[in-house]
Amino acid sequence: MKTWNQALLTRFSFSSGTLILSSALCAAMLLVRAIAYGDLAYWFLGWNLALAWIPLMAASGAAMAVQRGARIGWLIAAPLLLIWVVFLPNAPYLITDMVHWRPQSNWQGWFELLMFMTFAWTGCLLGIASVRLLQEVVIARLGALAGWLLVLLASAASGIGVYVGRFLRFNSWDLASASGDDVVMQTLGLLLHPRRNALPLAFSATLAVFFLVVYTTMFAIGARNRSTAT
Repeated sequence: MKTWNQALLTRFSFSSGTLILSSALCAAMLLVRAIAYGDLAYWFLGWNLALAWIPLMAASGAAMAVQRGARIGWLIAAPLLLIWVVFLPNAPYLITDMVHWRPQSNWQGWFELLMFMTFAWTGCLLGIASVRLLQEVVIARLGALAGWLLVLLASAASGIGVYVGRFLRFNSWDLASASGDDVVMQTLGLLLHPRRNALPLAFSATLAVFFLVVYTTMFAIGARNRSTAT
């Protein structure tokens, strides 16, 4: 177990460094755009990226708490896992921020497109990293099947959560506010009436499959690299 913990922390430290670098690139591009145009029209991208970091931080805290093995570790992990589930959709949500891009044929238009894509890609990576971290914890304790079940559920939750956020206009923290009942009821209404909500569910499913495909691709590349290294 000690060896597994050390390997997990080593990989997490490396991935965190690359994610910080990617986030720094996002911030730099946002700053360049603000200087070039003299406004902060896309400031919300920075806020959404900060929200996308929350599930990774919650997952890392939960993983380290679970590794303690004692009851106090699980007591600490439980609320962190809840935070992870609630905020996970904020990571792929950055993909839908592309709706704010205004097509232009000059270099500014292409720069903005690249900026939106960088934010979207970084958001996806943050979500993938958080899921991968918890998947390894689950695999170590419950087996591979349980680990991949977690990935499937996380992908489905991401797809539904992005729809709830983008089109129903709810935020993750609304669950802890007076709007919490509305969030739950509208989400349940979406799931319990599939025929009436065929198109919203199709959108959610498409995004969930996209997240799953990107995740499995990154997983396969990582597994191949580890096998060739040994």
